[in-house]
Amino acid sequence: MPSPAPADTVEPIELSLRHARWSVTFLFTLAGLVIGGWASRVPDVKAALAADDATWGTINIASAVGVLGSMLLVAVLIVRAGPRRLSLVAAPFVVVAPVVNALAGHPWQLAAGLLVQGAAIGMLQAPMNAQAVAVEKAYGRPILTSFHACFSIGALGGALLGAGAAAADVSPFHQFALTSTLLAVGLGFAARRLPAEPAGESSAGSARPRPTQGLALLARMAFLALFAEGVSANWSAIYTRESVGALGAWPAATYAGFALAMVVGRLFGDRVRFRVGTVRMLVGSGVVAATGVGLALATHTTAGAIAGFAIAGLGLSSIVPTIYSLAGGLPGLPPGRGVALVALGAWPAQLIAPPFIGGVAHAVSLRASLLVVVACALAVAVVVAVLRGRLVPTAVHADEQAAAPTR
Repeated sequence: MPSPAPADTVEPIELSLRHARWSVTFLFTLAGLVIGGWASRVPDVKAALAADDATWGTINIASAVGVLGSMLLVAVLIVRAGPRRLSLVAAPFVVVAPVVNALAGHPWQLAAGLLVQGAAIGMLQAPMNAQAVAVEKAYGRPILTSFHACFSIGALGGALLGAGAAAADVSPFHQFALTSTLLAVGLGFAARRLPAEPAGESSAGSARPRPTQGLALLARMAFLALFAEGVSANWSAIYTRESVGALGAWPAATYAGFALAMVVGRLFGDRVRFRVGTVRMLVGSGVVAATGVGLALATHTTAGAIAGFAIAGLGLSSIVPTIYSLAGGLPGLPPGRGVALVALGAWPAQLIAPPFIGGVAHAVSLRASLLVVVACALAVAVVVAVLRGRLVPTAVHADEQAAAPTR
């Protein structure tokens, strides 16, 4: 990454680079809107198919299979095809898939549709992050977390649109048809301004993925962070209701506080990273996340749970985006491939986290099982503190020290 400009100097950003940033931002927002919108209408789609819980669980395996298959494919093709081309292949399928899936009249039809939808989302994830890394490098300062903030805002917006449509008795098909049409128009504009394929990447297309020690460490850290995110998102409200005993809207408020804190943390994460440096930001993020969940468990009260998981959201918000930024800057590895391999290595956390906590909670207690989140967050902090030389290239660390404002 080029040396960031000093804090008291504002270098002009070329208009074409601003356009590239907004175009990549649109990809993140698009993905969030589609995922949030679909998740908010899942009960209606399930009811329309008259699917029982067992059938619905089986159907959704197809989505996970699609994501995994496409991420394996992207890890091999991203250098040969380039992040921009893969994004332009995947994004239209992400936009159209919910509309088609809303028309499914039989569980097997929806399973086939979710296979395609999952594959499209998996195919878009690494390329859009690789393009975000390319834009960040051109800017010369941390901006990657802001892209993930737009994903979170999109997911929240999609969920709110779905809730409003459901309240107005608008069918999932009509909701998705309208939002997908608008997204398709926006994609048409954004596609022309996405970053060009990185020079020299295509020449390395025949090279096979060669995970380095640093890349493997980044993947493990991303796994731990995503595991903690998944547990917090899926179990925070349940903990507040079933373990703490809160009723009414308080359990939902716990998750809402966590989700909102994730958005706020990502909006300001780049500024924090610029001011304190990558190492201090990652170590501090892990400690803050562990402290937040620890507060929720130690107090075992409604207020403690809401405040604790909100603090945890702030801590977890910027870890994964920063890891993707580091993966795209590892020496000797094309940025796109670095991001793709880290994303592939971290992805299983999203599948493992919810059932793992459920099993531990059944064996002991939910309160005790959530200590795993504390352990994951602290592990990230310890790994960064001890092995920072393998994770943050020396040149990047020196640039941050020289360019950051006086602390």
